[in-house]
Amino acid sequence: MKNRARINPGGVLCAAVCLCLASGISNVASGQRFIAFGGLEGRIGIASPEEGEDATSWALDLDLGSIFMNNLRTYIRFENFTSDANIGGSFTGNGIEPGLRFDLPLGFLKPYAVAGFQFASFSSDNITDPILSDEIDGGHNAFAYGLGIGLALPFKFWFTADYRWIGGDIVGREILSAGLRWRGG
Repeated sequence: MKNRARINPGGVLCAAVCLCLASGISNVASGQRFIAFGGLEGRIGIASPEEGEDATSWALDLDLGSIFMNNLRTYIRFENFTSDANIGGSFTGNGIEPGLRFDLPLGFLKPYAVAGFQFASFSSDNITDPILSDEIDGGHNAFAYGLGIGLALPFKFWFTADYRWIGGDIVGREILSAGLRWRGG
């Protein structure tokens, strides 16, 4: 197991809830009545899995529009990463994550909190420990949440950076990523 600084996932969740409550939710009635395409985001980052080495992660997020209020957005994320295992070999994960993103617009800056549930499939390759290999292979489902910030760019684009934590025993991971979001509509 690597010795690295860890961010307390409970603290991230607490901060996300505080961010949502502190926003003064006053525009509750202004959300869309139906989910619709709201934008697209491509992300690349560093994933730090529990049982592996830091690895490149990429994701594609589809913004499905707002619900209940303009600041509460729905999304579906498609994620992939491959990591070298701590004891040799490697493993690859592919996941889909439906979730909610709460935006706090502050002019050209937009802090946000995300919460979702990820359904992922993992496969191992040449891992020397057969028990670990069996635990990694197959489906893994977990809660995902995090915090980020967006910076407005011209033509409805936003530069984004965030930290996410995805639960799970063997394949749980932290992801620090940056991306480019296009806001449709």
